[in-house]
Amino acid sequence: MFSLYRKEITCFLFILTALGAEAQVKTRYQPNYDAKPLRFGYYIGFGSTHYDVKYKSSFLSAANTQDPLGTTYSVTSPNTTAIRAGAMINYFIDDYFDIRFSPLNISVQKRNVVYVTGRPGAMQTREETQVDKAWLEVPFHVKYKSERRNNSRMYIFGGTRWAFETNAIGRRGSNRSIINSSLRTNDLMLEYGVGLEIFRAYFKVTPELHFSHGLFDMTRKNSNLHFLEHVKSLKTHTVSLLILFQ
Repeated sequence: MFSLYRKEITCFLFILTALGAEAQVKTRYQPNYDAKPLRFGYYIGFGSTHYDVKYKSSFLSAANTQDPLGTTYSVTSPNTTAIRAGAMINYFIDDYFDIRFSPLNISVQKRNVVYVTGRPGAMQTREETQVDKAWLEVPFHVKYKSERRNNSRMYIFGGTRWAFETNAIGRRGSNRSIINSSLRTNDLMLEYGVGLEIFRAYFKVTPELHFSHGLFDMTRKNSNLHFLEHVKSLKTHTVSLLILFQ
C-alpha cells in the first residue's frame, strides 16, 4: 500500500511536519473556536485512483489451459490521478466528536482498464481503455478528535461517500464510449482517514489523508465488452490528499 501511494503519504507527512512546527507558538489562536457548533469551509486536493479487479473462477481455471476463456490473458487497472474540490459543513457535538457533511463535492477522475489478449510465449495484444468521468459526491463522516494542544489538534474519521456521475451529455448518445456505457453511474464508498487541524489567527487549515473503498461492482450486467465477461467485479479504490479551510 505504501509503495503504491507513497507520493500522497509523503506529501501528507511533509505538510504535517511543516504546519505542525509553525503551529507550536505561544499565541493561542481562536481559543473559543469550538463555542460555535456549526462551521462551514471548503477544500481542494488530488489523489490516486484505480479499479480493484476480481476475476471469475471460470477465467482463473482456464488460465493454464487451451480453453477459449483464456484468450483474455489479464485485466488490470493502473493508478491514475483524481482531482477533488467542494464545500464542507462541520457540526460540533462535544470535545471529542464532530459530524461532517459535504453537500457539494466535485471529483474529476480518469481510470484506465488495461487488458491483454493472447497467451504467454505467443503473440499478445495490449489494449487500454480510458474512463473519464466527473462525479458529484456526498460524503458523511464522524470525526474523533484529540485534545487541542496550543494551535493544533489531530483526529481520525470514518464514514461513507455517495458518488453520482454528472456526465449527462452524451450519456445515451453516440459520443459516449463503450467502456463508459458498460459501467455504473453511481457508487457507494467506505471512507476513512486522518487529519491535523492547524489554527491560525483568522482561519483554520487542515491537511487530510483519505482512503476510499468502493462497495459496488461497477460493471453492468448487460456489458458488451468481451474482456468484462471474465471479470467478477470492478470496484473503485482511491487515496486522496485534501487541504481544508474553515
